[in-house]
Formats: sequence, structure tokens, C-alpha cells
Amino acid sequence: MTTANPTMPVKPKRSILTLQSLLLVIVFGLGLAIRLYHAKMPPLGFHATRQLRSAVIARSVYYQLDKNADPLLRQDAINLAGLEIYEPPILETIVGVLYWVTGSEQLW
Repeated sequence: MTTANPTMPVKPKRSILTLQSLLLVIVFGLGLAIRLYHAKMPPLGFHATRQLRSAVIARSVYYQLDKNADPLLRQDAINLAGLEIYEPPILETIVGVLYWVTGSEQLW
């Protein structure tokens, strides 16, 4: 006769794990759908000043990476991007690198 060991953790049922996984996929799917709903809208649709600031910083990163850019344009972009620094430009740097990879600014 075997007895249950009280120190052994009880494994949850497989159906509960499946349900949790399904709910997680649904939540992430809804989040993605909400984000992509207005993906084709013009870029200045919401918080225009913040988006303009981010676009200026991304353009500055792009011109710093592009060796064929006009030096005056590059310097103007660097000067404009340095006017206000509130937070680390993480997303703007990613966008600037993507501009450089694609070869131009892509504002879809």
C-alpha cells in the first residue's frame, strides 16, 4: 500500500494549463489587434508634440549613421535632437537604425 507524500507538490491538471495558455494567447492577440488597428493612420494622430520630437530624434540618428548625408543636414538634425532630452532615446534609436537599414525614412 502506498501513501501520498505530503511534501510533494501537486501538479495542476493539464486542462487548467491548457486554459491558461489559451487565455494568454487571447490576451496577447487582443493587445496586438488594438495596436495594429490604426497602423496606417498618419503619424501625427495622437500626442503630436511627442511624436514630432521622436521623429526629430529618429531622423538625427538616421543622419548620424548615413555617411552619404549632407554634412549641414546632419549637423542640423543633431542640433535639433539635442534641444530637449527628457528620457533615453531607445525607441527613437531603433527607428533611426531601421531608417538606415531601409535606406530612407519610412513613415507609413
